[in-house]
Formats: sequence, structure tokens, C-alpha cells
Amino acid sequence: WMYWQALAQYRAQAGDYDGALATWDRPGGEGKTPAPALEGFGPEDAAAVIVREAERRQAVFLNEAHHVPLHREFTRSLLAGLHERGYRYFAAEAFSPEAPELSASGVPLRAMGGYASEPRFAGMVAEALRLGFVLVPYEDESGPCADPPGDAEFCANRRDRVMAENLKARVFDLDPRAKLVVHAGFDHIRKDGRPGWKTMAAVFKDLTGLDPLSVDQVELTGRSAPAYDSPAYKSLLEAFRPEGPVVVSGSDGKGLLLEGHERAFDFHVLHPRPATRHGRPAWVYAGRRAVELSAGACPAFPCAVEAYREGAVP
Repeated sequence: WMYWQALAQYRAQAGDYDGALATWDRPGGEGKTPAPALEGFGPEDAAAVIVREAERRQAVFLNEAHHVPLHREFTRSLLAGLHERGYRYFAAEAFSPEAPELSASGVPLRAMGGYASEPRFAGMVAEALRLGFVLVPYEDESGPCADPPGDAEFCANRRDRVMAENLKARVFDLDPRAKLVVHAGFDHIRKDGRPGWKTMAAVFKDLTGLDPLSVDQVELTGRSAPAYDSPAYKSLLEAFRPEGPVVVSGSDGKGLLLEGHERAFDFHVLHPRPATRHGRPAWVYAGRRAVELSAGACPAFPCAVEAYREGAVP
């Protein structure tokens, strides 16, 4: 699974977004989450709800699937609204320890971390820098780890504990009234942990006494083909037919949470399957302009053409 995850990430980094999804989806890996009961629930604009709810919190945790840059694009779209509501710290998984010093350049650099060379991650970092966020590295840098016999979750628990400790020490110990945005991978933002695994968000709650607004993007994002989509995703698309990212919530403002996630998150973001433009997902063009290349730029297909801002990543 690590091979397929890595290959999917590299395809996404190269701009092959459909290929990344197809690489991730293996037979037997179809979504299993059952369709929820929808009576009393309806869709709301996801960005508006998250920014509104964040006003009453000191921390917002959002996740991503590392092979789905769409999730980075959505987090980027929230940053201005969160900054208006007092958020000043931005932590992202795999930021290098040098990221805060490198931020003085004002542009995203490869040395900021392993994901920073992916264009949409770089775009997210560029927006954070433009707004004046302080970049916060929080990854566990304590070195290699091997699970001892009888404890298959030892390394996972160590990593998540250290990550939560770093967030506390580097933000809230220095600025108790701080407001923090965390962009993490997959289940690290679960507030209920997993059997045998106490996740970063769960440790963070214990250490700080703060209840982060935890927003999942993974569960309700379309897969490479409808055959791989979960019953939950299919039912919500059919019921609401959203044109953009939404959260499904009740009259009390609380988010609809899927089976198995009732205590993990505050909201799931429902990302509809994107329209295509020039054979690529339409979200790729958000905040960008298409440039027509000469016929000789790509002598054979597929090919990759990279455009650089001076000193930055593609």
C-alpha cells in the first residue's frame, strides 16, 4: 500500500490528477461507508460554514488525502476568511524545521518541506505567506522508529504525540490566545483516535484543553470512477447535487457525521465530482490563467511542462 500511495502522490505532483486517483483505487478498496439518513439535513456552502464556526474556536484542523491536491486548494480558499477572524498561525504536515526562516523569502520553496514542491500545496503556502501567517512545523523529527514486539501502534502513537506537543510548545505556550490552522493528512485530525492509536487531535485536546474544529475532506471526495465511491458519497450527491464544496448540517448547525466518524470530526466536506476543462479538473484553473504553448513544446504525449516563479517551486 505504501508503494501505491507514493506513486499516487508523485502522479499528483506531476499534474496527472486523474492518474493519481486511478493509482490509489485498487480492486477491493471501494468505499464502504453506508448511506446516512438525511431527514432534517441540508447542504450549506462549506467555506462559509467553516469560517463562521471557526470564529468561536482557537484551532481549525483540516485534512487531506496526499494524492488529492483539490484538498489543498480548498484549504487555500479558507485562509483569507480565517485570517480576518484572527487566525495567524499556519501549520502543515511535513513542513521542515527551516520553514519559518525560509518564509522570509515570501515565496514557497522546496526546502520548506516534502509536499511543498506540489503546485497546489505551494499555492496554499503562497497564500498563507501573502496574508502574513506564521508557518509552524510540527512533524516528529526524532528519527527512525520501529514498533517493538506486541505494540504495532507504538510508532504511530509516538509520532502523533510529538506532533501535538510541538503544536502546543510552538504556538500556545508562546501565545495562549493564538488562533491556529492545521493542515494534516488523513486521520491525524480525528478527535476520537483509532483502536490502539491516539491521534494528534486527540492528544492536542488533552494537552491544551482546546477543542479544535475538525474538518474532514477525505470521506466525501469522489474517487477515480463511480464504482469506487462509497454509498454515502453517492447518496449525498444524488440528494443535493451540489455545484461546489458543501457541508451537510442540521437545523442546529451541527454537521452530519457518517457512520464510524460520529466523534471524530465536526464536519465532512462534500466535494462534488469536478467538471473538466481542456481534459483537466476545472479546479486546477482557480486563480490561474491558461497559457497556450507552441506545437513543438510537447513532441510526444504525455509530457510535463513546468512554469516557475523566480526562486519558487513550479
